[in-house]
Order: sequence, then structure tokens, then C-alpha cells
Amino acid sequence: MKYTIAKMFQILRHNRWVSILMIIEIALGMSVFTYSLNMFFSLSREKENQKNQERDLVLEISGGEGMNDIEKQAFTLKDYEKVDEITDGQTFLYVVLPQFYSYKNENYEFVMILVDYKKLDLKNGYTYWGNGLQDIMNCEMNPIPQLEKKQMPTKIAELNWKTETDEIKLKKCVVAPITYMEQYKEEISSAAIHVEWKKKYLKNEEKTIQKIETYLYNSHDQSFRYRIYSPEIELRNNTIKVMTSLQAINKVALLFMAVFLTGMIAIYQLRFEHREESYGISLAYGAQYKELYWEIFCEILLLNSIGTIIGIVIGYLVTYYVDFGIMISVVNVQGSWYTFLSAYGLCVVLSSFVSVITFRKLKKKKIIELLNVY
Repeated sequence: MKYTIAKMFQILRHNRWVSILMIIEIALGMSVFTYSLNMFFSLSREKENQKNQERDLVLEISGGEGMNDIEKQAFTLKDYEKVDEITDGQTFLYVVLPQFYSYKNENYEFVMILVDYKKLDLKNGYTYWGNGLQDIMNCEMNPIPQLEKKQMPTKIAELNWKTETDEIKLKKCVVAPITYMEQYKEEISSAAIHVEWKKKYLKNEEKTIQKIETYLYNSHDQSFRYRIYSPEIELRNNTIKVMTSLQAINKVALLFMAVFLTGMIAIYQLRFEHREESYGISLAYGAQYKELYWEIFCEILLLNSIGTIIGIVIGYLVTYYVDFGIMISVVNVQGSWYTFLSAYGLCVVLSSFVSVITFRKLKKKKIIELLNVY
């Protein structure tokens, strides 16, 4: 095995400029392919998350620019009570408030969620702490001293709430009563307010939505704009544009791969012709065709693997640090193990294909023909 690997590296060094060119080609193709797959899997993951959400209608609040903090009350406790009445108790509201505390020369950060305890079947008189905040819970600090601290029930701690920009894991949060909205009103921005519904529970959906939007618009002196929409439908509509862009990227990647594959086949056919005598000698001394095939395959796979790994690294860097404006903002773009497996799987398939073509030409010739003895 060591001999085979050493021989492969020696061959690559001997043809280093051709090898470098081939590595660059496959790295370019794989980087584009990796980036495209990361976009695709991120989009698919977001679609699945949207389907798994308990509620499928949300309130979007915009406007209010130039107003001071006291005036910026886009949605109040009174609004919640009225909207909940309009929807026959089907409105779900939670407010996300990042908190920062210092205690005994230690700094602590966590998220406090204001929510209607009735909707979560929680008892009043407590703040509920997720098991991910055990160290903070054991400290003397309490964001709402009037309430006793209590461990969050497991069924609540296991919940994940998806917002437009983040995914909130309740096990890492503190849950407090929605009635404290008034106390924290100066910290509550429009982005912190999340109002949701399950449309199948709304009677006369379109009329109810219009009634809610009209009420909010008028009760806030038309200072804010309110829109109730379905994130799943919105994502589906925006996906068309994204998929068109991804298809264009895939075509570029395939073009690189086609050029690379054609070049690799031609180069290895040429290399084969220069090494016919070497293969003939190996066969004459008792080497099996199977051994020669694995030598050819491993050599091609090594070259492709180097280019593929470089391409995957570039593709992941582009995924995380470069924004081409292709993906919509609500999608959390990130890498995936499926991308790595798919890219390297393609590398193995290409290597196998080129190896088989090269080996078939070798096997068609007799040993004496390989030795150039006529």
C-alpha cells in the first residue's frame, strides 16, 4: 500500500503542472457545486421548518421610523386582548427581550420571553427558567423580583419557536407573564413582537385578517403598517426566483465538470500511452489486471480528492462569508453534511468513470503489444 501511494505521488510530481491544472479545474467546479448544494439544502431545511411550525399566520409590523421609544408601541397588551377577542382566543403572542446582568463580577446574557400563561398552561406567580440556564437560575438575580423562579416544565423547554431571523429554543430562555409588557415597554421594539395564528382555527379567515389589520392601523393613528401573511406561502413564492438562480449556478458547475471530465479522459489516455511498457512489464512479472485497475483508480481518485477538498473548502467559505443576494433573508444559509457527502460522492463517481475508460483500453491489448514487441 505504501509503495502504491509513493508511486502515485511520484507520478503526480513528475507531471506536476498538468496535475495542478487538473486540480484547479475540479476545485473550481466543486466550489460552485458545493455552494449551490448548500443553498439548496438551506432552502429545503427552511421549508421543512415552516411546515413543522404550530402556527402558520404571522403579523408583520413596519414603520414607526423617527418616533421616540415611548411612542414606539406598535402592539400593546390592550391590542393583544382586542385581537384575541376578534379571533375567539386563537391569537398567540410572545415578546422576545434580550437581557444582560452582572452578578459578582460575572456577566450573564439570556433571553426573556413574555407570553400569555393561559396559552401554555402555566401557573401565575412564577418565572420559568429553561434547563439551559441552570447556572444563572442558581444565582440570586431575578429579572422580575416579584415572581418566584421555577424550573420550566419539560414539555415547554422542548419547544422551538421560529421567527423571521432566528430560532428560539425555550430551554435557553426565561418565560415571564405577558402582563409585564407595560413594565418593559421601553425595551420592546416592533421586531421583538411576535403575533401568530393557526389559520384553520380562524372563522372566515380573510374577513378576520382584514378586521385585525384595520383595527391595529386605526388604533395606532396610522403610524405603523400591519400585514398578516403566511411564511410558508411567502417562502414558496420567493423560492421560484431562488431556484432559478440555483439552476444557473448548477449549469456553471456542470460546465466546469464537463470540461474537467473531458480533459481528464484525454490526459489519462495520453498518460496511458506513455506508460504502456510499464504496465506490460508489471503484467509480464505476474501482476493481475485487478491490481493495475486499482493503481489507476487510486491515482485518479487522489488527484480528484485534492481538487474536491479544496473546492469544498472554498464552497463553504463562500456560503458563510459571501452574499451574492441569491437567497432570501428569512433563510438561514449554512453548510450541510449532505453537501460534503454529495460532493465527494461525485468525486468518486468521476474517478471511477475515468478509471474504467482508461482500464478498458489497457485490457484490450495483449502483454506483447504493451511491451512494443512485434
